[in-house]
Amino acid sequence: MGRTGASAARQRHFLLTVAYDGAEFHGWQRQEEGATVQAAIEETLERVLRQPIVVRGSGRTDAGVHALGQLVAFDAVTRLDAAAVRRALNGLMSGAVRIVAASEHDTPIDPRRQAWRKTYLYQFHVGDLMPPDRRRHFVLAGPTLDLAAMRRAAAHFVGVHDFTSFARAEATRRGAVRQIFAVRVWRIPSGVRLFFSGSGFLYNMVRTLAAALLEVGRGRCEPDAIAAMIAARDRLRVPATLPARGLLLWRVDLRFRREESPDEAPAAQCVAAGIEATAVPERTPASAGLRVRAEKGNHVAISITIRHGDASPELTAFAEEKCARLEKFLRDSPRIEFVLVKDHTTWSGEAILHGSRHHERLVAKDSHSDPHHCVELLVEKLVRQLEKGKERRKDHRGPSLGDAPATKEPAPADLPSYEEIVRRKLDGRE
Repeated sequence: MGRTGASAARQRHFLLTVAYDGAEFHGWQRQEEGATVQAAIEETLERVLRQPIVVRGSGRTDAGVHALGQLVAFDAVTRLDAAAVRRALNGLMSGAVRIVAASEHDTPIDPRRQAWRKTYLYQFHVGDLMPPDRRRHFVLAGPTLDLAAMRRAAAHFVGVHDFTSFARAEATRRGAVRQIFAVRVWRIPSGVRLFFSGSGFLYNMVRTLAAALLEVGRGRCEPDAIAAMIAARDRLRVPATLPARGLLLWRVDLRFRREESPDEAPAAQCVAAGIEATAVPERTPASAGLRVRAEKGNHVAISITIRHGDASPELTAFAEEKCARLEKFLRDSPRIEFVLVKDHTTWSGEAILHGSRHHERLVAKDSHSDPHHCVELLVEKLVRQLEKGKERRKDHRGPSLGDAPATKEPAPADLPSYEEIVRRKLDGRE
């Protein structure tokens, strides 16, 4: 009987999800001098497979930029399957690089050309002093930030724009028009995280977008000034690029059938990498912010329909943030549909939860003068319904040795930190 992970030698096509600490490297791409992530992976693969290997990455990251969802493809004639390759790489490489996942495919994959969405994260520490445990992955923002103003400013980035103002001149020679699907501003304990999701980004673009939002958060410019920065197409009108250490490549989504547009590609034919494994477009003509779980996780898919109008990116991001409360109850890729109708000065809404683990369909209805508060009230009603259902199931089962005492919902300070999430991911515990 053969060894586990080995079979007949043949041509195989692999796809790796790679996490790395950018502080240890001079960027992703191989260089004549200086350690790079690409060189580290290729050299280790050659030791494992005993043949020359050239990998294909989903994109370059600069020196100091980190990643949790870099996609790397390569081809090799080998007996080893994807699981065996992953184990071998993690056993030989330094702790600064970890293979989070590995898969095998029927045809070669080009992550750069097949990527239809990339998501980056930028992180700020809010306070007077930078804590030692955050110095490698955060940038000091100062004592306070106005998140509401930053969210209003971020909405100006969403859509198709010429981003000449937000990139180096040499990076715009082939054109500076890019599409941004969503920008999310998240509050965390003593910090803020910015998520930028788009079809692609110019060199230094994400760090410059983050710099502009930082200026708004500090009160040094108005949210509407972002629109003027975009329209100016002048790099001198935009704040200086922020340091690389606060930037992280969060995930990359691939489309396997190139003839399909993202809106047409089914989830089964897409790959999404990173902590959130999702595989559908950020926006479709009829709704916004759709998500479907690919392999693991319990992320809630959200759609918002506004009668006689479209959901703004800000409202969609707000709904996603509020629906995160539902994830602890759900395990079967649920979907929430919000339907909002404005009647003069009142917003009436309905939230329909489809396909949760113990409920085929839950419905909540409410109204408010503000659409954001209307969404928040609807989510709160769904939470109460799910909590009641959980208590009923527990009473029906009766006590058992495995039952834990009831606890309140964790406060933000009790949630795992970014560092703990990375630690779990790199250690293979998630």
